[in-house]
Amino acid sequence: MRRSSFILALSALAATGFLALPAWRGTVGSVPPVARKVVISRRAPRLGAGESGRRIAVFAGWRAQLAAATTPVARHALLGAFAADDPRLALEFARSPAIPEAARYATICDILRVWAVSAPRESWAWVQQNSAALTPDDEMPLEAAFFSAVATQDPSLVLTFADESLSDSRGTHIAFAAVNALLEKGRADLARQKIEDWASDPASAAAVGNGAFQAMALHLARDSDAGAAGWVLALPASPERDAAAVAVAAEWANHDPVAALAWAQTLGEDDGRAVAMGRAFRVWADHGTMPAAEWLLDHEALPQGDRLIAEFVGHSEVVDRSPQTALHWVSLIRDDTLRRKGLAAVLEKWHERDPATASRFLTANGFSSSAGVSSGPH
Repeated sequence: MRRSSFILALSALAATGFLALPAWRGTVGSVPPVARKVVISRRAPRLGAGESGRRIAVFAGWRAQLAAATTPVARHALLGAFAADDPRLALEFARSPAIPEAARYATICDILRVWAVSAPRESWAWVQQNSAALTPDDEMPLEAAFFSAVATQDPSLVLTFADESLSDSRGTHIAFAAVNALLEKGRADLARQKIEDWASDPASAAAVGNGAFQAMALHLARDSDAGAAGWVLALPASPERDAAAVAVAAEWANHDPVAALAWAQTLGEDDGRAVAMGRAFRVWADHGTMPAAEWLLDHEALPQGDRLIAEFVGHSEVVDRSPQTALHWVSLIRDDTLRRKGLAAVLEKWHERDPATASRFLTANGFSSSAGVSSGPH
């Protein structure tokens, strides 16, 4: 199919409702309220290893105080008081049946934040020992809660801990959490300088990983996409720098895809040009199919054109939303091998989701049954 014909085909599909797109949404995080003042019935005694009975008694007292608290603010204040009194014991309490399972991780984080401020070195050692085991799969790691607290009081210490942990098995997670904490606390200056320091040493950059570089680049993009792009390209070449460039291109494409693609085209092949263009085009095409198709028609001579389409079809939701639209996109790929692979991928995914409709399409267009999904028409 000629690309001009494809524009007409997309227009027809849009008229039938095939190209209806979901609303673009974002989420904003929140922080718990700060406790003001709380009165504890009595100071919890320091417990030795053999004082299990007294430990049970302390837990019972703390549990009763929490049960009597009438507001989330009061409960938060009580947990802070427990943590200030004996943080290790408070963390044991947080993991006990006294705290509902669904609330345990949040409780641990609340207690940890108090301890991090009063004894950062001691609490950091505890985090390193326990984070991997205690952090649920769907939650930010304990390092995030720890660094958030420390960054408020001593932001430089956050970077000291991150530097000391680069050789750790969790060094990448720790560096990412450290940079995010500084950005959240308004210390982008420190985060930026540290990223630049890490970038100057290939071994450090590799240990830090993509996440911290991308987080810094995306933070800068809030003020200026072009500014973020310039900062990224000023860093020494590395896979981590290239990953940040891809992130900037994708973010830029959310509100100015033409500019994002124009910038991505200026990247060198070794700087991730193909990946950056593919990601930017995917973002655009996934949320504005007709304009993206028109842009592609105007840039038919681009050597990356086939891969832009393959990237979009292979990684977007277009197959789920409208397999027919995905097939139209695939038909634009000039390279026979890449086009056949794209066609097979679309048909296979469609067949998994809606076997009856996909089978009718396969039959009507000269494909074999299940074998035809991968082999194409005969």
